Amino acid sequence: MYVYAQPSSQSAVLLSVSSGQFRLIGRYETFTSPVAIWYRVDTHRDTAGQTSSVSGWVADTVFNSLEPCIAPTGVTAGDLPILDSNGNPLVTPTFTPTRTPTYTPTPVNSIQAIIDDLATYGLTVFAAGVDSGQSNGQAWTLVELQQLQLGVQNIASAFNRFKYSDQSGTNSSARSLFASIMRNTSPVSNLKILRVSNSFSFGGGDNCNGTTDAGCTSNANNAIALYGTFYFNVSNQVDITKAQYTIVHEFGHRFDNQSRVGVPAADSLFGRTDTGFIFDCQSGVVLGRIFGSSDWLRGIRGWGDTVNTAVPPYHSDFQQNAAVDVDSVEIGEAVADMFLNWVYRRITDSAPTGDRCTTSVQVGTWQGFRNINGSGTFDATLPGNARYWWMEEQLAAIFAQHNTWQ
Repeated sequence: MYVYAQPSSQSAVLLSVSSGQFRLIGRYETFTSPVAIWYRVDTHRDTAGQTSSVSGWVADTVFNSLEPCIAPTGVTAGDLPILDSNGNPLVTPTFTPTRTPTYTPTPVNSIQAIIDDLATYGLTVFAAGVDSGQSNGQAWTLVELQQLQLGVQNIASAFNRFKYSDQSGTNSSARSLFASIMRNTSPVSNLKILRVSNSFSFGGGDNCNGTTDAGCTSNANNAIALYGTFYFNVSNQVDITKAQYTIVHEFGHRFDNQSRVGVPAADSLFGRTDTGFIFDCQSGVVLGRIFGSSDWLRGIRGWGDTVNTAVPPYHSDFQQNAAVDVDSVEIGEAVADMFLNWVYRRITDSAPTGDRCTTSVQVGTWQGFRNINGSGTFDATLPGNARYWWMEEQLAAIFAQHNTWQ
């Protein structure tokens, strides 16, 4: 067996324990602990004269009875013999040390490794940004791809938690579920994630044409395009760490499109958001049409953060496009933001169960759908809970209509 010993010097040590005398032999192998340098040594049972059959490690607490012995003349601490009770050598063993393997950290993912990983989620990504037959692509940087990968894993985790109560965003069920939802199904083809310059165009009058420094989802072209510098913070400064939120927002547009496949338009996430209402815990409207008005409002309460719609860039992490005031566009952007907020609250908070007006009665330390008003302070009517519970109900109905999502 082995023991850890902390002798007064690097010399032979006699250890007395209840089962008898143990003699320490062999080459000391030093390693660092928070309090001292310890030594790893072999032990032999003195009375039997052979290797102890005791297995496992002797707990450090047994060393209260350590008794130091002096190494015999000419014997170094690095190569000690078995000692008798007087500290004299019995046999000089042949000892071949076994090196502890050197720890090698996992290397940072390469661009191609991430592209290959994303393919298992049903996504096609080109290192040059676009396919070889397209122009105005912009080569991916490693950190951009890492943000894309993070966003995809977060969505996959939210889906996996929702359908299978499984937190993983990287296991086989998470990858399969994500792919079955986001890629084309007839015919089956991966969703393309393009990295493009502001000069890129899908052609054919696509709604994404003319986009600059933002993301845009072209369902007609089975693609999400990320234009120019698409990641800004609330101060309109370039901030790569914000890219994941734009990416998840764009996947929200894609999810809305996929929710329309094979069902009436009213059953899509857009249709449900267009005709539905979200009420807070005092029956105030959080999202929808105010009674007596035909104007649809996304609302300023209950999002994951606040946004100033009077000052550019008109967006925040959890409200990627809040300045639009044309109902058809406003609803579409709110749908994508609702998806974004749902993903992050789903992976940072528990599932929405029980009474939303008596559960999680707080601003919330989670991400997405917080119980705040338009100024960012606590709203006792719990508008964040109202949005979260509503989204979960709609997703339950949508998933039930799409039994091939698995």
